[in-house]
Amino acid sequence: MPESPSNHNQLPEDVRNELAHMETYLRNSTQYYSLAWTRVFSASEREQMGGDIFDYSRRTDFDLIEIYGHFRGVSQYRAIIELGRDLDYFTAAKAEWLLQEVGEEAVSVGAGEVPDRTVPHWDCKSHVLTLRGEKIRTVKRPKAATNIILVLETFEEEGWPPRIDDPLPGGRDQQRLHATIRSLKTGLRCITFYADGTGEGFAWRRI
Repeated sequence: MPESPSNHNQLPEDVRNELAHMETYLRNSTQYYSLAWTRVFSASEREQMGGDIFDYSRRTDFDLIEIYGHFRGVSQYRAIIELGRDLDYFTAAKAEWLLQEVGEEAVSVGAGEVPDRTVPHWDCKSHVLTLRGEKIRTVKRPKAATNIILVLETFEEEGWPPRIDDPLPGGRDQQRLHATIRSLKTGLRCITFYADGTGEGFAWRRI
C-alpha cells in the first residue's frame, strides 16, 4: 500500500488536509463501511466479499480504502477521493479538483456503473503472466511448478476474482498454501498474492 496521503508533503496543504481528513474518517468510521457496502459496492462485489464487509475486512486485514482500491483496481489517492465523493463528503467538483491535484484524471462513470477493473492475464502456452500487456512474471520451469500453474490457471478461468478457493489437490494444507504463495511471489511485479485469511483460499491485489 502506498504511503499515507497525509504524509505526502509535496502536495499543496489544502489538498493534503482534505485527503487526510477523509482518510481518517474512512479508516475509522464503521458508518462509512456500512454506507459504502450499500451505496458504493455492486452486488457482485458484495457477493465476492462473502456478504459481510466487516467479516471480509477482518479476514483480509484490509480497511475500507484498501478494499475499494482492490476491487476497483485504483490507487490509494483515487480510492479516498472517489469514496469521499460517493459517500457525499466531497462534491463532484471537489473530487475532480482533488484528482487533478494528485495527478490523476477524472473518470466519468454513469449512475450504478462500476469502472472496469484491470486484471492480470495468464497465458498457459507461454507461461507468462501479464498486466495491461506488460510481463510481470514468467514461470520458467512449468513442469516443476505444478502448484503455481494450477493456481494461475484457476484465477484465469474464473476471471481473476479477488480470491479463489484453494484448487490444489489433497484437501486443506496451510503449509502448502503458504509455500505456494511464496513461490508465486518470486520475481513478481505490480501485483501480490496472499492467503485469504481462512486458510482455504488464495487472494491477490495490485501493489
